[in-house]
Amino acid sequence: MVNYQLKFVKTITSVALSTAVLTGSVFAITETAEAAKSIEVKVSNGKLVYKKSNKIVKGMIIYNGKVYYNGKLLTGLKKGIYYVKGKKATVVYKGTFYKNGVKGDGWYGNGINRKWYEKGKALTGLGKNTERYFVNGVLNVDLDLFNSKLYNGPTENKELILFEGRLFNGPIENTVLVLYNGKLYNGSVENRELVLYEGKLYKGTLLNTTVVKYGDKWYKGSDLATGTITTPDGHTISVENGVLKPPANTGGGSYTSSDSQKVAEAKSALSIGDTSAVIGNLTLPTVQDNATITWTSSNTDVIDGTGKVVRPKHGMIDAALRLTATITVGSATDTKDFTVVVKAITQQEWHLEQKENLINAIARANQSYTNAIEGTAVGQYQADDRAKFSNAVVTAQIVLTNASNKTGAELIEAMRVLQQAQVDFENKRNAPKILPNTTNYYAEKEIEITFDANSDWTSKLVSISFSIDGGMSYTPLLMSQISVSPGKITLPKQMPVGSLILKFQANGYQDTFVSQVVLLSPTAEARIASKDENIVQVDESRKLIFVDSKATVGSIKDTLKALNNTTQSYKFVYSDGDDTKEYLDKTIIFPNHSSALHVTSEDNTTMEYYTILVNQKLN
Repeated sequence: MVNYQLKFVKTITSVALSTAVLTGSVFAITETAEAAKSIEVKVSNGKLVYKKSNKIVKGMIIYNGKVYYNGKLLTGLKKGIYYVKGKKATVVYKGTFYKNGVKGDGWYGNGINRKWYEKGKALTGLGKNTERYFVNGVLNVDLDLFNSKLYNGPTENKELILFEGRLFNGPIENTVLVLYNGKLYNGSVENRELVLYEGKLYKGTLLNTTVVKYGDKWYKGSDLATGTITTPDGHTISVENGVLKPPANTGGGSYTSSDSQKVAEAKSALSIGDTSAVIGNLTLPTVQDNATITWTSSNTDVIDGTGKVVRPKHGMIDAALRLTATITVGSATDTKDFTVVVKAITQQEWHLEQKENLINAIARANQSYTNAIEGTAVGQYQADDRAKFSNAVVTAQIVLTNASNKTGAELIEAMRVLQQAQVDFENKRNAPKILPNTTNYYAEKEIEITFDANSDWTSKLVSISFSIDGGMSYTPLLMSQISVSPGKITLPKQMPVGSLILKFQANGYQDTFVSQVVLLSPTAEARIASKDENIVQVDESRKLIFVDSKATVGSIKDTLKALNNTTQSYKFVYSDGDDTKEYLDKTIIFPNHSSALHVTSEDNTTMEYYTILVNQKLN
């Protein structure tokens, strides 16, 4: 063993500096400038060097109140702090504002380059404690939408105004009927329906100009009709304040309504309740009095013809749409429109929804944890994996306990992390141990590898792949070429020759690996068994063979063949001077000669040599 002896002769301060240099770590001298001089450094030609050797001081160090790096005054970003000529700087570097060396807040720059920064970045959004809106560090001067609110300059919009084709009422999109620049808007878009506004009937964005029935009343232009009018289907009727006047009864009999009148009556009576703030499914009647009713929607993504409602997501605006009822009696038909506003999911509702989702995720995780059996058997879980999953569940539970102080996004993230932990955990059941084939592992043959039979693992085995000779990547095998049976997997012929790592992947189980050597073709061994016999004994480890002094070479050969049951060949030889001669089968081994046995394998590829000893026994 080499004994390394090191002598330490430097001062403690010098040793500390050397350590900083050797490890490359940041080493800040906290002593005064005078104390710093005691470590024997100086500035020479603008560089920090050792006085004695004049070598540059490596690493990061403070000297005389300035930071040097590898001997030079530091200019640049180091450990999250920006320096200029060894001093913490106030500067914009690569788009990031540093104030006294660290990412900062505040104004920086002059003239058109003056910008407001927060956490080092030119702000797009609301300034801290100002409620003023910035775009890339500059106070906004135009109309701009941020976080679903419209800003007019640096503050929230306070007027009725169009932005990108949508009408805003203050900072949010308009949700009611309103006139803007002579046009009627229904919510944030131009009105496309027949609708009453302030006692006047509008068709689309403008006042109605034709005879039309709206609701249960007739209009001529934008006002209720009175007198004789011609309906769109060509009938002439008498109305008063929009209401149909029944014909005079001159015969003393009863009055019978026509199909058109029945439709009108059904239309007048048809209602679906308050639709100004819908948050659930609507009940849409299909029969009204004697009339049948079918429904269509102007936005089937929000409400379909059956009344099923899908509310706009959290952060979106409310959805305004039109439901149209088609009312039919006999051959008469009419329509009635209903304006519906479906409320977007509120912040509070969304937060509650995420809380419920987290509760359900924790319940599923707890069930998974409870069902997981800890142990070393196949299908069970390692204690460490079960403990890690338990910690993940506890972490999610802590977030849930403090849900009132958490944002919806934080609840979503907690659920995501827990769900991923559950997926990871449920894929860590113990797989069976795979055993390599150590007797028949040649590329020209199928290779059988074994494992403790487990039907569940076998049924969920989805992939077998291999790397070769220490490679990092794995090549998949075609599962159709692999035979899987209880306790045995048979790999196909022509597997790559070399040292393979086989990887087995089964759903719900840890990946398991086995090392398997694959040779090109079998090579016979040349060896003989060690057995206690009267004629011959063998010590394979020392390559010795012991024979009886009276045994002939032929009888020794027969014994060896019987013991080893092979067709390998045996040649007995002895030294005669400089010559090597072969024994005849009828002779015995000469005790005073140097004798040996040559054993050649079946395929003549391998030969082993044994020294022969006469009249000796194994210990």
